[in-house]
Amino acid sequence: ARNGTVVLANGSEIATSDSALQGETTVAINPGSVSLFLEAPGGSPRNSWYCQVSDIQFVGDVARVSLTGGIKIHADVTKSAAAELGLRKDVAVWASVKATEVIVQEVEG
Repeated sequence: ARNGTVVLANGSEIATSDSALQGETTVAINPGSVSLFLEAPGGSPRNSWYCQVSDIQFVGDVARVSLTGGIKIHADVTKSAAAELGLRKDVAVWASVKATEVIVQEVEG
Protein backbone atom coordinates (compact mmCIF):
# COMPACT_ATOMS: atom_id res chain seq x y z
CA ALA A 1 0.00 0.00 0.00
CA ARG A 2 1.11 3.52 -0.70
CA ASN A 3 -0.62 6.87 -0.37
CA GLY A 4 -3.98 5.28 0.41
CA THR A 5 -3.93 2.88 -2.54
CA VAL A 6 -3.55 -0.89 -2.24
CA VAL A 7 -2.22 -2.72 -5.31
CA LEU A 8 -3.39 -6.33 -5.61
CA ALA A 9 -1.20 -9.16 -6.94
CA ASN A 10 -2.97 -8.91 -10.33
CA GLY A 11 -2.25 -5.17 -10.58
CA SER A 12 -5.77 -3.98 -9.72
CA GLU A 13 -5.90 -1.04 -7.34
CA ILE A 14 -8.17 -0.33 -4.37
CA ALA A 15 -8.42 3.22 -3.05
CA THR A 16 -8.74 3.53 0.74
CA SER A 17 -9.31 6.46 3.08
CA ASP A 18 -6.00 5.81 4.92
CA SER A 19 -3.30 7.85 3.18
CA ALA A 20 -0.70 6.83 5.80
CA LEU A 21 -0.66 3.17 4.73
CA GLN A 22 2.71 1.79 3.68
CA GLY A 23 3.89 -1.72 2.86
CA GLU A 24 2.04 -5.02 2.74
CA THR A 25 -1.62 -4.96 3.75
CA THR A 26 -4.76 -7.06 3.86
CA VAL A 27 -8.05 -5.69 2.54
CA ALA A 28 -11.66 -6.54 3.39
CA ILE A 29 -14.85 -5.15 1.88
CA ASN A 30 -18.28 -5.88 3.37
CA PRO A 31 -20.50 -7.28 0.58
CA GLY A 32 -23.24 -4.91 1.74
CA SER A 33 -20.94 -1.97 0.89
CA VAL A 34 -20.68 -2.98 -2.78
CA SER A 35 -23.04 -1.30 -5.25
CA LEU A 36 -23.74 -2.76 -8.70
CA PHE A 37 -24.42 -0.85 -11.92
CA LEU A 38 -25.05 -1.81 -15.54
CA GLU A 39 -23.04 1.23 -16.74
CA ALA A 40 -19.88 2.81 -15.37
CA PRO A 41 -20.88 4.74 -12.24
CA GLY A 42 -20.12 8.38 -11.61
CA GLY A 43 -20.10 10.27 -8.35
CA SER A 44 -17.90 10.02 -5.29
CA PRO A 45 -16.92 6.32 -5.06
CA ARG A 46 -13.18 6.01 -5.74
CA ASN A 47 -13.35 2.31 -6.61
CA SER A 48 -15.12 0.92 -9.67
CA TRP A 49 -14.38 -2.35 -11.42
CA TYR A 50 -15.83 -3.94 -14.56
CA CYS A 51 -16.83 -7.48 -13.55
CA GLN A 52 -18.84 -10.51 -14.60
CA VAL A 53 -21.33 -12.34 -12.40
CA SER A 54 -19.89 -15.78 -11.63
CA ASP A 55 -22.60 -16.95 -9.20
CA ILE A 56 -25.70 -15.81 -7.32
CA GLN A 57 -26.92 -17.34 -4.06
CA PHE A 58 -30.27 -16.30 -2.59
CA VAL A 59 -30.81 -16.20 1.18
CA GLY A 60 -34.21 -14.82 2.05
CA ASP A 61 -34.61 -11.46 0.34
CA VAL A 62 -30.86 -11.03 -0.22
CA ALA A 63 -28.87 -12.05 -3.28
CA ARG A 64 -25.14 -12.68 -2.68
CA VAL A 65 -23.59 -11.91 -6.07
CA SER A 66 -20.09 -13.31 -6.71
CA LEU A 67 -18.09 -11.30 -9.22
CA THR A 68 -14.87 -11.86 -11.15
CA GLY A 69 -12.86 -9.62 -13.44
CA GLY A 70 -10.29 -7.06 -12.38
CA ILE A 71 -11.13 -8.03 -8.82
CA LYS A 72 -12.92 -10.96 -7.15
CA ILE A 73 -15.58 -9.50 -4.90
CA HIS A 74 -19.03 -10.25 -3.47
CA ALA A 75 -22.02 -7.92 -3.39
CA ASP A 76 -25.17 -8.28 -1.31
CA VAL A 77 -28.22 -6.78 -3.02
CA THR A 78 -31.95 -7.28 -2.57
CA LYS A 79 -33.68 -9.89 -4.69
CA SER A 80 -35.67 -7.09 -6.32
CA ALA A 81 -32.47 -5.20 -7.24
CA ALA A 82 -31.00 -8.40 -8.71
CA ALA A 83 -34.14 -8.82 -10.82
CA GLU A 84 -34.15 -5.16 -11.94
CA LEU A 85 -30.50 -5.43 -13.00
CA GLY A 86 -31.14 -8.75 -14.77
CA LEU A 87 -28.34 -10.40 -12.82
CA ARG A 88 -27.43 -13.94 -13.82
CA LYS A 89 -24.22 -15.84 -14.55
CA ASP A 90 -21.90 -14.08 -17.03
CA VAL A 91 -23.79 -10.75 -16.97
CA ALA A 92 -21.35 -7.82 -17.02
CA VAL A 93 -21.74 -5.20 -14.29
CA TRP A 94 -19.76 -2.45 -12.62
CA ALA A 95 -19.00 -2.93 -8.91
CA SER A 96 -18.37 0.21 -6.91
CA VAL A 97 -17.16 0.82 -3.35
CA LYS A 98 -16.44 4.06 -1.53
CA ALA A 99 -12.85 4.31 -0.25
CA THR A 100 -14.23 4.89 3.26
CA GLU A 101 -15.83 1.41 3.16
CA VAL A 102 -12.53 -0.42 2.51
CA ILE A 103 -11.10 -2.04 5.65
CA VAL A 104 -7.31 -2.21 5.53
CA GLN A 105 -4.80 -3.62 7.98
CA GLU A 106 -1.03 -3.55 7.70
CA VAL A 107 0.63 -6.98 7.78
CA GLU A 108 2.96 -7.44 10.74
CA GLY A 109 6.44 -8.81 10.35
